[in-house]
Amino acid sequence: MATTTTTTTVTESQVAGSSSVDTPAPASVPTTTIADIPSPLAVTIRVIDQNSQEVFFKLKRTSPMEKVMKLFCERVGHPPTYVRFMFDGVRIDPTSTPDSLHMEDNDIVDVMIQQTGGDQN
Repeated sequence: MATTTTTTTVTESQVAGSSSVDTPAPASVPTTTIADIPSPLAVTIRVIDQNSQEVFFKLKRTSPMEKVMKLFCERVGHPPTYVRFMFDGVRIDPTSTPDSLHMEDNDIVDVMIQQTGGDQN
């Protein structure tokens, strides 16, 4: 919801008490851009692994993603060394934050489980 604020410009002659100005100063309305609107302090993300196990996390926009990674692995039982977290096709660095990744509410983080094995013959 946008709020309109009216400001009045005061000239030096009005401050000095000059009587030569009979009309009030023109009012100006400041413009608001999307960049001026503060972002929410928290974001909700969905973390989904290859087995369709899904966990929702709500965290501060400045919290490192390492917290989400550790908690997800604990909740679903995956060893942290065998999973890779991806957002928009790019691997997430544990020090990244939702702000640095430009995440929005209900964005999805994909979890890829490392596969090992194969025939050694």
